[in-house]
Amino acid sequence: MRLTGKNEVDRGVIAIDEVNNAFLKIKESIDRTIEKINKIKEDAQRASDNIQKALRDVQDVASISEEFAATAFRNCYILDEC
Repeated sequence: MRLTGKNEVDRGVIAIDEVNNAFLKIKESIDRTIEKINKIKEDAQRASDNIQKALRDVQDVASISEEFAATAFRNCYILDEC
């Protein structure tokens, strides 16, 4: 009877080790997933910042183009070369 009890305890310890190892693998997988999500968030923020800068640049170019066109139009009438 004692040997059977010891075997059962040994099997219980092995089962607990297997469960702990499974939980450890799950935790490691979650940690890797969190790292990837954080990287995606950083990249998305960088992309958003770049888009905002591009939009500002486009607005600046449009403003300069409007000023150039207005100046050219005024010069055209001033010089009567339209």
